[in-house]
Amino acid sequence: MQKYVTGELLKVFALALVVATGVMFLGSSLQQMHQLNLGPRQLLRLLPFLFSLVIPYTLPVALLFAVTLTYGRLAADNEIVAMEASGINLFWIFLPTILVGLVVSAVAVYVNQGFVPQAHYRVRVLAKDEPEIMVESLLNEHLITDRPVRFGSFRLSFDNYENGLLHKVVLVDVAPEDGISKIFSSEEAQVFIDREKNLLEIDLYKVSWQAVRKDSQGKDEVHSGYAGQLPFQQKLDILSLSREKPKYLTTRELLQRLKETSSPSEQAQAGQVERARILTEVHHRWALGFSCLVFVLVGTPLGIISRWKHPLSAFAFSMLPVLVIYYPLTMGGQALSEEGKLPPVVALWMGNILLFIIGAVLFYGILHHGLPGKGLFSGLAKSSGKRP
Repeated sequence: MQKYVTGELLKVFALALVVATGVMFLGSSLQQMHQLNLGPRQLLRLLPFLFSLVIPYTLPVALLFAVTLTYGRLAADNEIVAMEASGINLFWIFLPTILVGLVVSAVAVYVNQGFVPQAHYRVRVLAKDEPEIMVESLLNEHLITDRPVRFGSFRLSFDNYENGLLHKVVLVDVAPEDGISKIFSSEEAQVFIDREKNLLEIDLYKVSWQAVRKDSQGKDEVHSGYAGQLPFQQKLDILSLSREKPKYLTTRELLQRLKETSSPSEQAQAGQVERARILTEVHHRWALGFSCLVFVLVGTPLGIISRWKHPLSAFAFSMLPVLVIYYPLTMGGQALSEEGKLPPVVALWMGNILLFIIGAVLFYGILHHGLPGKGLFSGLAKSSGKRP
């Protein structure tokens, strides 16, 4: 019976994993094509890395759907009742599924520690011979992080970027070789890439500029003016994409950075913020991996209770606790943890812990009080339809 139940579960899980991965893979590919303006050839180079990015999210969803549908069908066809009537302890029927959850969780945790962060970074630096992608990544990163884009000694900031046009641009020379600090402001700028000359060119229109230098007495001497157009050029070779974000680092590298931020030389406030981000990323990887096991503990009794063997009904019912409990708690907790308002252990694990408790209670009820019938759900449906 264990082999039979495990075989049924693995067949549904394999099919669900292929479908879920295909859907998320397609969505991720379209998103990258839109964000980075990728062509077909460039997208093909991204495919292996995009696959690594979606697997950690499709594994728990596919496993949850598989256990809910499998045990729902077994309950609907009274096969579980027949097993219990034959004297089989239901714990031994559930044990293979729990072991499958442990194995899938171990795979997900392992993938999250190294493959996923490396895939994130590879997507970001897809090809050093593709300057268009690198420039797009740099400009889009500014919109997300609000950190100025670095071009040598220059720092570029802007409010919006679309179809090669920058809006409300500020260009600052923070380390001028001639000792004259320069600030250029423009309402609009056009981005060009010249592959033959290996140049990145940004043409600023309707420019107002300001130059500050020290006079002989050490006082600031300010000059300002206007220009119709100002070309700004930089060699493409100086463009680089840093790995400062925790999501680009493996767990081993994050733990090493955590030791460095603990040194006395670090500034207290900056060090605390960095530690919070690192710990949040580490716990998020582990918690996301073990969500596979937690989803099994919740999905198995829910499938038996619902007795739904229709795939769409099973999928909707299985996703209910995930959408209502797990993802809101995890996403909210991650934001609070990154800001240092909640310990990462609590913030990132509270969704797993709550679902684990719910699953344990449901398992206990089934093992010690027998299989529930459809009376609960039919009663709720009838009571909801009554008018006071």
